[in-house]
Amino acid sequence: MRQMNAEEDRRVFQSYGFNLRALDNNETESEERTSQQITKSQHFPADSFKSHVSPLPSAYFLTRRFSTGSAGTAVKKRVEDVMPIATGHEREELQAELEGKKILEDVNNPVGPFGTKESPAVVKSYYNKRIV
Repeated sequence: MRQMNAEEDRRVFQSYGFNLRALDNNETESEERTSQQITKSQHFPADSFKSHVSPLPSAYFLTRRFSTGSAGTAVKKRVEDVMPIATGHEREELQAELEGKKILEDVNNPVGPFGTKESPAVVKSYYNKRIV
């Protein structure tokens, strides 16, 4: 995004009814002003909402200069971010996968030769009880 100069900053803030007495005193220190120096007017002028300036630059200005969050922090994913409607076992599987675990790792599909009456194939279950 492009940088806004002091005159654009002034126009945007005045269009929303801000009193910029800090800018009136010293135009060269526009980069060093703080949020305490920019004070909201007691009331909005009648024509303050007729501005053709988009609200986006002022929002960008405030977040760019007065944000406290660091840009280098990693965001940890949650199950709701991946699949918001996941419930039950599906949710447990997604949660384990996001944590780097594999909840169904020990439950593998049986591989041939499939069982006979004498030596049946044993299939592990996710549940601790038999489900019929």
